[in-house]
Amino acid sequence: MIVHLGDFTALALRQGLYNIPYNEGDDITSVVVENVYDEEKHRYKILLSLTPIYDNFCKNHEEGEHILCKYIKTIHNENAISVLASYDNILFLVPLKRLAEPFKTKLTEDSLVEGTELELNT
Repeated sequence: MIVHLGDFTALALRQGLYNIPYNEGDDITSVVVENVYDEEKHRYKILLSLTPIYDNFCKNHEEGEHILCKYIKTIHNENAISVLASYDNILFLVPLKRLAEPFKTKLTEDSLVEGTELELNT
């Protein structure tokens, strides 16, 4: 995926984006993991990744911990339902089983509204 950074463009590899369904024009919070000047082409090669952001999140949260995040939308994939949610400007694709009640029930009833605060089990 090509990402615009002001006057620059950068490459964000799909495996570093964790299957989050980004659309053209979406804001992405990421980390520059490579910034090398190419002498021949007279430009910088910039590589972005979300991995350091997710690694930092995992370091600061215990498995099973409950966190509050914002519901963005429901994603229906091959026999699975997930939620696209935001926590501290980080997007997460959350499987239905990670949602706490009553949010799991509301999701299956299709009654969640964008911006709803969700409680997730990490």
